[in-house]
Amino acid sequence: MTKQVKRATSAHDDQIRPEIRHLSGTDLSDVNLATDDLTGAELDNAQLPRAMMKGTNLSAANLSGANLSHASLAGANLEGADLHGADLFETDLRGANLAGTNLSDADLQGADLAGANPEAAGAVSRAKMMGARGLSDGQRETLSANEANFAEPTAVPNPVRPGDQASSVGEDA
Repeated sequence: MTKQVKRATSAHDDQIRPEIRHLSGTDLSDVNLATDDLTGAELDNAQLPRAMMKGTNLSAANLSGANLSHASLAGANLEGADLHGADLFETDLRGANLAGTNLSDADLQGADLAGANPEAAGAVSRAKMMGARGLSDGQRETLSANEANFAEPTAVPNPVRPGDQASSVGEDA
């Protein structure tokens, strides 16, 4: 059963802060944790889509398997955090510190990494980086060499199904 926690409405909501350290699997959709210190927090498998975590200290936090899609982690400190298998689809990571972070198997498709240091991550193997923005050529090379995946999925051609009409140019209808 997923834990339910009152959603924070400001960065100083005392009703959520004392409990924030151990929230594995908790639904925190749209929560505002901007500038909070969540060093070492247990947020594995937490639901944090659209969360506002701009400037949050998440160093050494466990965010493995967490859903952070469309969240704002701009300027966040994620040094040494575990984001293995996390969903960071279209997440704002501009200027985030990713040194020593585990991004293995994470989904960073469409994420904005401008000014961030993903090349300093401790692990990026199998991280999905298709469409990631803000990366220099050097960062892409380093990440690719460390097994991050920038390849677009192979398209499967649509087969002609029975009843479909195939037409050729110049054919009469």
